[in-house]
Amino acid sequence: MNNGADAESPAWWPYAAEFPLWHVWRDVDRLYYARLRACEPPVKVRGEDPVDLRDQIRAVLLRATF
Repeated sequence: MNNGADAESPAWWPYAAEFPLWHVWRDVDRLYYARLRACEPPVKVRGEDPVDLRDQIRAVLLRATF
């Protein structure tokens, strides 16, 4: 079980428990990406680092109507 973080993004682990429904990964462009699992339409965000990604997720959740 990875608690929302892939092995490629260990820097995300401190925030994984805060956002268990989000799948997080770091892509080849070195940005962090997250998507809300099982959500239609897809909800995705990206950030330059784990803190930025956390802030982007929080902003989506504040605006959420799902």
